[in-house]
Amino acid sequence: MKRMKKNSVLTILLSVFCLGVLPKANAQISFGGTPVSWKNEVRTLSDEQVPVVQIVPTEKPEQLLRENENARRIDAPMALATLVRTDIDLARKGLWQQVGADSICRLSLRAEGAEGLLLYYSRFLIPKEGKLFIYNAKTRQLLGAYTHRTNARGGRFSTEMIYGEELTLEYVKPANSSSPDVCISQVGYSVQPNEAFSTGVDAVLRTLPKPGVSAACMVDVNCSEGDNWQQQKKGVAVMSMPIGSRVYICSGTLLNNVYQDHTPYFLTAHHCLYQNGDTIDLKTTQFYFHYEAATCGDRTTIPTGIKTMVGANLLVDIPLDGGSDGVLLQLQDSIPASYDVYYNGWDATYIAPASGVAIHHPSGDLKKISTFTEQAEPYTYSGMTADGATNAHWLLGYTVTANGHGVTAVGSSGCPLFNADGRVVATLTGGNTYCSLPNAKDYYGGFYYHWDKYPSQQMKKYLNAANYNVLAINGIGSLQTGKHLTGELVIEITPQIVGNMLTVNTSAVLRSIKVYDLAGRLVAATKRSPIYINGWQQGVYVVVAETSEGDARSKVIVTR
Repeated sequence: MKRMKKNSVLTILLSVFCLGVLPKANAQISFGGTPVSWKNEVRTLSDEQVPVVQIVPTEKPEQLLRENENARRIDAPMALATLVRTDIDLARKGLWQQVGADSICRLSLRAEGAEGLLLYYSRFLIPKEGKLFIYNAKTRQLLGAYTHRTNARGGRFSTEMIYGEELTLEYVKPANSSSPDVCISQVGYSVQPNEAFSTGVDAVLRTLPKPGVSAACMVDVNCSEGDNWQQQKKGVAVMSMPIGSRVYICSGTLLNNVYQDHTPYFLTAHHCLYQNGDTIDLKTTQFYFHYEAATCGDRTTIPTGIKTMVGANLLVDIPLDGGSDGVLLQLQDSIPASYDVYYNGWDATYIAPASGVAIHHPSGDLKKISTFTEQAEPYTYSGMTADGATNAHWLLGYTVTANGHGVTAVGSSGCPLFNADGRVVATLTGGNTYCSLPNAKDYYGGFYYHWDKYPSQQMKKYLNAANYNVLAINGIGSLQTGKHLTGELVIEITPQIVGNMLTVNTSAVLRSIKVYDLAGRLVAATKRSPIYINGWQQGVYVVVAETSEGDARSKVIVTR
């Protein structure tokens, strides 16, 4: 049975960043500090007087476990938590106490049997000078301080998982400041945050996920396999997506466009946006960049430098059923240049990639890289609930490399497939690869199909410009100033066959030439013209030239 690597469980929420809409270019939402009640001089505050709200799930916790156990067999995502509806106003239900010139308000939530709790807010507005902390019963995990800058617009918000059955919210109200408007509308009740945390809550002391939740064969992007992909990796992100009563994850990447103006276009898979009849809440979807191990094989160190953006708009949605399973989003806000991300290049030609890599977040883990060295094959997806367009996918397998046999997993869905030129050529739909079945194959929705093959949804409308003949471009970094690619700058080449020689002429400086047959097989690769064509079969060939002014493609016919 085919396994669709869908938007799976957000195994552990990726950071303390919110699910609400952030102020522009302000993704860092907590500002450190220590709760007042933890300080020695106020230890006389009684914890016993703090009100405790009991959280009782409406469904049996075992249901969530059964759901996760069956997820792979039925091509369904894995769930992190079941949501319990609440109406908890912190300022009204909490205990207020005076501490010097300040007042503090504390309120505890308890959910018997839970391994972790997540908080979702219908309103989250902290007045200026106020601070909110959240911590677990043993004061071993601390979030905050959240301040007015955290969610200055107010409105919906969400905070990271707190491990254990109980948590406490503590608000510090300075003199002459107003009370917070913090209302908890849902509590995520997690029965099994992740199989990697089987040692229990006391072992989880971090505010970030524990690395190493994916299988052992996976290869970190900062191993030697990723040496030539250090730019491309900066564009790849993991998404956390609220859909219905669950939170799921997928992978995806930023894309460049012909204007090279750092518009935050983001590519992922269609099936990541829908589940059980529910649709993703894009306004509260998060995108996490730079979530990766600093060194090869480090499965214990929490990474630093994670950058987050929140919110997106849907531009192109190509279904899996009858299509290629591709989605183009535009992030709600521009990405600060200081984030040092990369807007990846793409290739919209119908040429089967002969080698390259996939960069992804299997099971929501640190960024991984999977390598393929055998040419992909055209593939028509056929699954339990959908049938793709004819040959709209590429089918391929991965190879053993120096540090493992990287494959993909749940959470990898939507990740980019790069060809040997470092350009995106497809997005992951699913497949049959596991660490226990590393020689199986995966299927990727072809970018050439995303580009302009689906009748009503085409990505070229946003990534290209009207009447431009640009079918492939390189990526650009957030610190680079891109050269505007216009119709006049499209490079033309003139391939000619004279005798046994194929000559490629262009007005720009020629850097490399590759020739493919119509099946996408690489026939020749060189850095200079002409090319000997002895032994070539009669037929049409595609000539791809890299020049100092960009890339160009043309066809040539061998008549003998």
